[in-house]
Amino acid sequence: MTERTGSRSPTSPDRRFVEVVPLDARREEAWNAFVTASNNGTEFHRTDFLRYHPAGRHDFRHLVFLDGDRLVSVLPGAVAGDTYRSPAGASMGGFVLRRGAGLDLADRIVRTFVAWCAGEGIREAFIGQPMPIYAREPDDSGEYALLCNGFSPVDLKYSSVADLRLTGSRSAMSCKVRHNIVRSETCGVRIVDSDDFAVFHAILTENKRKFGCAPTHTLEELERIRELRPAMIRLFLAELEGKPVAGLMLFLVNPVCALDFYTAQDYRYHHCNPVSLLVEHAMAWCRDRGYRHFDYGVSMDTSSRNPLEVTRSLVRFKESLGCTGSIRRTYRRTDPAQPRFRCPLLV
Repeated sequence: MTERTGSRSPTSPDRRFVEVVPLDARREEAWNAFVTASNNGTEFHRTDFLRYHPAGRHDFRHLVFLDGDRLVSVLPGAVAGDTYRSPAGASMGGFVLRRGAGLDLADRIVRTFVAWCAGEGIREAFIGQPMPIYAREPDDSGEYALLCNGFSPVDLKYSSVADLRLTGSRSAMSCKVRHNIVRSETCGVRIVDSDDFAVFHAILTENKRKFGCAPTHTLEELERIRELRPAMIRLFLAELEGKPVAGLMLFLVNPVCALDFYTAQDYRYHHCNPVSLLVEHAMAWCRDRGYRHFDYGVSMDTSSRNPLEVTRSLVRFKESLGCTGSIRRTYRRTDPAQPRFRCPLLV
C-alpha cells in the first residue's frame, strides 16, 4: 500500500490531495478520539465497536486521512474482491469529518480516496454517509464532495425520525396513540430498565420469525457489543404482572441522536399496546438527556420489487408518534481509475 497517496514528494505536496494511510494499532486511540470530537462520527465508526466481529468475517481496510500532521478524516470499510464498502459490518459508515471541515478539504479527501482505490485495483466503491440528523452541526460538504467526484446515489432508504426539540411528548402524538398509551397503562403495563439481553432476544427472535427473518445480531454478538461499548446500548422492557411482553433496544449512537435499533413484542399481548408505551418512554428518556433526534429506523418493504417501497402501515404508525421522514443514502462509483467530472468550483 502506498503510504503517501496524492503527494508528489515529501517536500512538494500536491495540494489537490491529502495523505492516506492504513489504520494500524498505533493510530487506534487517535482514530476513536477523532470520531468522538468529529462533526458526524458515530459509535459505528469506532474501531472498538467493529471489533465485535470475529476475525476473518470482513477484510477491513480502515483508512486515515492526514493533512500534514493533522488528522482530518477517517473511513472505516472493507474490501471484497475489487469492491470497497463503507459501512461494512455496521449500520453506518462513510467519511467522518472534523467540525468546520469545509468543501475544499472534503473534496481533497474524497479525491484522495478515489486515487487510493485506483492504486489498490478497486473498481467499485460504495459509501454510505450518516444521515444529517447525526451531525453536530449542519454540513453536507462530505456528500457534495462525493457527487463532485463521480459518486451517484444508488440505494435510498426511508427512515422515520422524531425531532425531540419539537415532539416526543405524549401531547405531540396522535389521538389514537395517546388512547393506546392510556390503554396500556390501564392494562397494568409498566416500563423498566433492564440488562436481560437474553429475555429480550428471545422475544425479538420470535417476533422476527413471524415475518420470516432473523435479528441482525445474535445474542452473543449483542453481549459482545455491550462488553466492548457498555454505554452504547440501553434496553427497556415492557412488563405485565412481572412478565416481559415487549422490549426496545436503543443504540446511543452519538451525543445528538439515538437509534431505536430493535423494537419487539410478544403478539399474545398486542391488545395491551406495549410498543406505544415503550416508544413514548424511550423518546422521553432521550429528550431528558439532551438528545436532539430519535431515529426510529427504516421501514422498507423487502418483499416489494420496487427498492424504494416502504411498509406504509409502519410508516403511518411512526408518523403518529411524531416522526417525519429522513433518507439514508448510499453512493456508488465504478472504476475509480477512470477520470470523472469535477466540481467547477474546485478545480
